[in-house]
Amino acid sequence: MQLRDTQDQERLGQITQQLQDELNVKEVRLASDSDSLLDHRVRPNLPILGPKYGKRLADVRKLLADADADDIAQKVDAGELINLNGVTLEPAEVLVDTVAADGYAVESDGQCSVGVSTKIDNELLAEGMVRETAHIVQLMRKNSGLEISDRIVLWLNAEDSSSLAEALISGADYIASETLAVSVSHDQPAIDAASEEHRINGENLTIALRAC
Repeated sequence: MQLRDTQDQERLGQITQQLQDELNVKEVRLASDSDSLLDHRVRPNLPILGPKYGKRLADVRKLLADADADDIAQKVDAGELINLNGVTLEPAEVLVDTVAADGYAVESDGQCSVGVSTKIDNELLAEGMVRETAHIVQLMRKNSGLEISDRIVLWLNAEDSSSLAEALISGADYIASETLAVSVSHDQPAIDAASEEHRINGENLTIALRAC
């Protein structure tokens, strides 16, 4: 996340944990500058440069393609002239497109840029499935009318040998801690347990619980 306002940067630290919980992300961090999240693409403003350079427009295109796009973007933003190997361009003669850096999905409003890494390894994928499961169990607790301090018995049934089943086995302690479960079983649930069917990362999961 990149924030221009220093006060917003300070406030981010106060809500970091809430953002992680609500968005189901492993880490929320402040980027040093927008270049870590955003790349720039520059291209000639054809309606202006076409009549001005005519057949030489192809040369201008190549000069722009070979130049440092981020440096040109800064000059355009500052209203400065752009010198490219003997060719001088006005800021209005260059169009700047802002795109997400490789490996990120980014949204920006000029003051705030938020990027989500799209690179997910197996460990991070498993952690995400465990956190999502814990979140669903918390909602089931609430919908079942349980008090916040009530202990539960929890059943989690995914397809045998699936990546979800393996993740839930390794993440059982975390889920138990987050949901106040005295036990997490992967057997068939008790008849009187409240049960729901869910899909996590494309895999079926049966979640059942009851108060102790």
